[in-house]
Amino acid sequence: MPLPSFIGNIGWYAFLNGKYDKCIELSNKALSADSTLLFAKLNIALTKLKLKNSDYYNAYLSAVSCCNNIEGRETLEAGIKDINDLTE
Repeated sequence: MPLPSFIGNIGWYAFLNGKYDKCIELSNKALSADSTLLFAKLNIALTKLKLKNSDYYNAYLSAVSCCNNIEGRETLEAGIKDINDLTE
């Protein structure tokens, strides 16, 4: 099985190509193998926001709750930038 972060990155590319269900599927697969992948949680949250899924808020709360170190904060800042880009 490929590395979980690789699977999560493929999920991000799926998002960028408008394949939102595939993004969620791959991000969840990555998280099944490594539940600490903050960016994969942010992929899911951003996708749910894009799809106007009312659960996007809970997905963001789940992602933020695991952000407890400097690397996590940097990833979270990138996630916030993605939200801003999506909503502009």
